[in-house]
Amino acid sequence: MSEGFRLFTYATPDYREICEPVFVPSWYKLSGAKAIDIVPVEGPTPTAVHLQKPVVIGKYLQEHYGERCLYMDIDAFTVRAVGGGFTDRPIGVARWPNINSGVLFFNTALCGRNYWTTFCDRWAKMTASMHKDGTAPHNDQDALRVLLSQQEYINDCKYMDYEIWNYCPDCKHFLNMFPGVKDRVRIVHLKVCRDIASGRGPDPDHVKAVKEAFKL
Repeated sequence: MSEGFRLFTYATPDYREICEPVFVPSWYKLSGAKAIDIVPVEGPTPTAVHLQKPVVIGKYLQEHYGERCLYMDIDAFTVRAVGGGFTDRPIGVARWPNINSGVLFFNTALCGRNYWTTFCDRWAKMTASMHKDGTAPHNDQDALRVLLSQQEYINDCKYMDYEIWNYCPDCKHFLNMFPGVKDRVRIVHLKVCRDIASGRGPDPDHVKAVKEAFKL
C-alpha cells in the first residue's frame, strides 16, 4: 500500500546494473512508496559521480516540490515500510553528529521552493570545496553535517535513530551485530558497493543474511 511519498536514488549505468537487482526489489515490496525513481548519472571517475549527489537531489526536489521525497543510496534494503521517517521537520537524517547522507527524508511542502534551491546549492558548493581541499573522504556527508549545524537549518532537521533508519553494520562484524536490531530496523544500508569503476558488488553473505531475516 502506498504511503504517499516518492523514493529516489541515482546511479551510473554499470553501478545500477550491479545494485538494482539486489536491493531495489525490496523497495517495491516493502517501502510503501508511491513512486520509485533511479536518476541516471555519468562521470569520468567515481569521485565525479559522488560529487553529483547534492545536484541530483536538488533537481529532484524541485521537480517534485510539494511532495514527500526520500533519497536513499541504491545499496540499501528497505526491510519494512519507511513512510514513518517523515516528520513535521523539513529534513530527516540519521547518525547525528556523524551523519550518513545515504538516507534523507525531505518533506518539501514544509518550506518554500527557494528554500530547497538554496539548501542544495549550498550543499553542492560546500561538498566541492571540501573535496578540492582534501579535508575528508566522504565530502557530501561532511558538508551536509556542517550545513545542518548552522543556525538557519538546525531547527529544520530531525536527527533520527540510525539503528532504525540507516543501519550500516561494520562489515567485519555484520552477522554478530545484525540480530540486535532485527526487530526494529527499517533500512539496512550495506555500504559495500563503493568502487564504481571496478564494479565490485555487495558481499553475498550479507545479502543472504538480510534476505533470509526479512524473507525478501
